[in-house]
Parts: sequence; structure tokens; C-alpha cells
Amino acid sequence: MRWLTFSFIILVHALLPAREAKPVLRALIACDLTSKEIRPGSRADLIRMKKSCIAIARQLGITPKITTLRGKKFSVKRVSNWLNAIPKQANDIVFFYYSGHGGRYNTLKDPWPFLIFPLPKNPRKAKTLMGGSVYKLLAQKKPRLSIIIFDCCNNFFQSKDAAGAVSPVPPMITSSPILPGLKTLFLQSRGIITSCAARPGEIAITTVRGAITGGIFTTGFLFSLKYFAQQPAPTWDQVFTGAATCCQRYTHGKQNPKFTIKTKQHQKSTTPL
Repeated sequence: MRWLTFSFIILVHALLPAREAKPVLRALIACDLTSKEIRPGSRADLIRMKKSCIAIARQLGITPKITTLRGKKFSVKRVSNWLNAIPKQANDIVFFYYSGHGGRYNTLKDPWPFLIFPLPKNPRKAKTLMGGSVYKLLAQKKPRLSIIIFDCCNNFFQSKDAAGAVSPVPPMITSSPILPGLKTLFLQSRGIITSCAARPGEIAITTVRGAITGGIFTTGFLFSLKYFAQQPAPTWDQVFTGAATCCQRYTHGKQNPKFTIKTKQHQKSTTPL
């Protein structure tokens, strides 16, 4: 009799649909605090993006696992180690954020820049990481959702606009007020989103103007995310289009972000004009 009961329990569990593991928000926030001309803006970006990721995880009721890279830890090796260590968990959310210098070569076929990591002992020298490689690796890992943000220039290497005295101020996501749309965006979307602060041939600006602090694209993204997440059913297309519009307005059309959205809801590439 016990044997029959045990067999029945095993059969029931086998027939029931498997439960997905509770998602984890895995975020890498890599910011260049070595280059003097962008250090204040990158520092502000690091603080508000870290706080925003923590707040988003709390609102979603999931665990945040956040890694920040700055100073001596801001290196290609540490970024590569983090990317390679991402487990193939189909229900996780992976957020890759970079704030620093970027550039591109004439031979680059994809729209993504290379990321520049100054050497701590000699900032005039640097190592680079291809943005396209970040996309390819995360595409292979196949988490529930991957979001990639490169807040950097996307042309032949030159410095960003210098930033003045910067303090970590809004916009950022906080634990309150509750934003119902975050669940739609982060828990009901599957796929990969890749974005850069500027399209090929353009620079990205980090500056201070009133409530705008740090990278203009980062500011636009947080403004847009907070605005649309107030609604119950926003889309990532709305969020990134809003971020791009913010950049275009504050730079008078000089900075036009590039982004591609490949999720179950969106199967297109968008470059705002």
C-alpha cells in the first residue's frame, strides 16, 4: 500500500508543470572614474543606476545581485569574467550598464561601439572591449531578459563634454512610489535589448543642467522608465523611444541614441530620426 502511495505521488509530480525558478536581477554597472573629464558624470551614473537596480528588484520582489566596477576594478578582464560567469538561468534578468569612453573603427559592421578601459597605472593607455561581443555573449546565455546600455561615444575616439561639479540627484527609480509597469517590462518580457547613447559617428554627452546629472542618455532612460512604468502595460519600445527623445531635445538633435529591441513583444530595430 505504501509503495502504491509513493508511486502515485511520483506520478503526480511528473505530470505537474515544472515551476520556473524565481528570477534574479543580475546587474553589472561599470563606470569610468579614471578619466578626469568624465569622472563626475560617471560617478553620478554609477550611484543612481545602482540605486535604481536595487529599487527595481525590491518592487519586483526578486533578489538583486549587483556588481559595480570602478577604479582598479574597472577593467576588461573583470567585465569578461562577469559575463562568462553568468549562469544559464532561463528566468533571470541580466542588466549590463557601461558609462565611460567609447569609439568605433571603420571596419565595424554592427552599430555598437568599443568600450574603453584606461589602465590604472597609466590612464593614457587603455584596453578595449567590443560592444558587439557583449551582445553576442548575452544572446548565447539566453536569460529571460537582457538589457544592455552603453552610455558612451560611438565615433572615432574623443573625449566627452566635460562635466562640472556633479552630485547624485534624480532621476532614479526608488522603492516608492510603486510603479506597476515594472512587472510588465521586466517579468513579462523575454529577449534582448541593446542600446547605445549615440548612433555611429556621434559623441555622447555627460553634463549637468538643472535636474539632469551625468550621461544624457542615462538620464533620459531613467526619466522614461519611471514615466511609462506608472502605467500597467508599458512597452520597452516606449521606454527607449522616450529616452531617445530626451537626448535629442537636450542636445538639439546632436545626439541620437541607437537601440534594438528583440523580445517576444518586439521584433524590430528602431533608430529614432
